[in-house]
Amino acid sequence: MWQIVYVVHTREEAERIEEELTAEGFLIKIEGMGEGDYQIKTPRSEAEEVYEILNQRFNV
Repeated sequence: MWQIVYVVHTREEAERIEEELTAEGFLIKIEGMGEGDYQIKTPRSEAEEVYEILNQRFNV
């Protein structure tokens, strides 16, 4: 099951985060939400680690 770990406002920002997280070996999926917002999702089993990396690198 996939869990939302972050929401961004541009596709470019979503793709930049996706690149960094996949380079670390995480499975990442981007889904549009309408009105230009995008959900960044990861499998629930990886969500806690992804949260930590997002906090360290992206100050979310």
